[in-house]
Amino acid sequence: MLGEKYTVNYGGEPVEFVGFNPLSSCLIKVRIEGEKGEGEGIWACIDPKDKADYDADVTDNESTPPRFAILRNESLFGLPWGTYIPVKFKGRERPECKIVVIKEEMPINKTETIEDKD
Repeated sequence: MLGEKYTVNYGGEPVEFVGFNPLSSCLIKVRIEGEKGEGEGIWACIDPKDKADYDADVTDNESTPPRFAILRNESLFGLPWGTYIPVKFKGRERPECKIVVIKEEMPINKTETIEDKD
């Protein structure tokens, strides 16, 4: 939830992030990649602090810590609506979450999407 601190396992390393509210101005499509390379496009809200980077088509590299998004749909990979997922920005392509880096149950934020002004 908003302001709560989380530590999750990302690719074998602990990563900390702070919970945020899902804002309508931060609603984007994310690609979730399965273990065999299969993909799913799904709606998610990125952290408002990352919105400017998303709009600027920033590309994260391997050493960039993951950013987090909140799923706005149920995932075909079994991730429930509201799950925080780690994502990497890929420039003009959809941000990506590789399912193999999620090694544990992720926190869930069941807050409805909040309408806000862009």
